[in-house]
Amino acid sequence: MGFEKTIAAGPLRSFKYRLLERMRTLSKESRYAEFVMPVALLLVIDKDNGGDDTADEVLRRFFLVDAESCDVIDFYFAGWQLADTDSLKKRLVFDVDAFASVREALRNAGMGRFGGYADLVLLDAHYADGRVQLDFTRAIHVDLSEALKTKKIASVASFLEALIDAAHRLRDSAAADPELGETWWISDHLALAIAKKSIWQYILDKWGQVIGANKIDAVCVRRVGRSVDLASFGSGDAR
Repeated sequence: MGFEKTIAAGPLRSFKYRLLERMRTLSKESRYAEFVMPVALLLVIDKDNGGDDTADEVLRRFFLVDAESCDVIDFYFAGWQLADTDSLKKRLVFDVDAFASVREALRNAGMGRFGGYADLVLLDAHYADGRVQLDFTRAIHVDLSEALKTKKIASVASFLEALIDAAHRLRDSAAADPELGETWWISDHLALAIAKKSIWQYILDKWGQVIGANKIDAVCVRRVGRSVDLASFGSGDAR
């Protein structure tokens, strides 16, 4: 059985554990002591706690995003867990306290703004000598509900599909790109991409080809917080 690419991250401690174990496994498999991996964090509220239609659509795409694994990015749904059930159909359950633990950690890392319904944060996780650094100094933060309302994106479905398509295009073209060929590595076991430096700009370039260059201003790499050691992420004094 393969590893899921869309992860119900649950509370903060679960997110930290899952990400650290993921990167340790990649380091062992690739034999790289240092690398960068792209991570997507989704902050989505359920309707019982005030979520809107955009948040609901993002949640309904949880399993589809996993099925269409882009082999490049892990998607973490903060505060959500898969329910234990005898049914063959998996069910997502929202834990408001678990979500709050992740939101508070992000606030302590300097990311004060949250749209309140459905936000997407794309960032780099740096691995070096057994430690992980979350880089919010060069990240992408999109308030999906606001972007949809202001028509910066046509739909959540097309936006996320375009991201996955862009990642596929990047993966497929990596072998032919001399620069990427020297920095790019994809795990056979986890089907995740790692590199010697951030690959977000490469993904953005491909993303622009999918959604149109005139729409790419909906996403940009900028500072949304500080660079934070994963071990101290959420401690309240992360620097």
